[in-house]
Amino acid sequence: DKWNKLDGTIVLLTSVDLVLSATGTKVGVNVSFFRILRVARMFRLMRAWPALYQVCSALVGSLYQISNILILFLMMNVIFALLGMQLFGGKLPLDDGEVPRQHFDYFMPAMLTTFIAMTGEWNETFQACAEGGGFWAAMGYFTALLLVGFLVLANLFVAILAEAFSLDDDEEGGGGG
Repeated sequence: DKWNKLDGTIVLLTSVDLVLSATGTKVGVNVSFFRILRVARMFRLMRAWPALYQVCSALVGSLYQISNILILFLMMNVIFALLGMQLFGGKLPLDDGEVPRQHFDYFMPAMLTTFIAMTGEWNETFQACAEGGGFWAAMGYFTALLLVGFLVLANLFVAILAEAFSLDDDEEGGGGG
């Protein structure tokens, strides 16, 4: 069986990786890379579990639309990072004389800060921005950030996935309803 050969290859490569790691032998190639082949076992599971196959095929079918949402998410992240740098750059209170982990002083930390806020952890950053840059500036910024970044983009993502699942159900049912 092809799947048994795949399992045997994965076990063999994992054993080689463990032996090389235990002995401290350096090979020119990072052998631990072969651990990723364990993911290939999921394909074997998909053959026996049709619901998993349906989920994976719907995700693969919607990759093009998801990539558009990710590009839009990146653009919104850049816009809000630049706006945050203008409003709060260099104004956040210091933590024991050091710049806080989430700040708007430089572009990459500002991108990371807006990403963290868009994914739901905005409380501490909001409080620091309200202290340093003013309450109403922080309120307007975070309201717009959460409305656009968290609610709109997250709902677009869910809508794309729901559409992909409904299209997959239509194809499976013959499209006749």
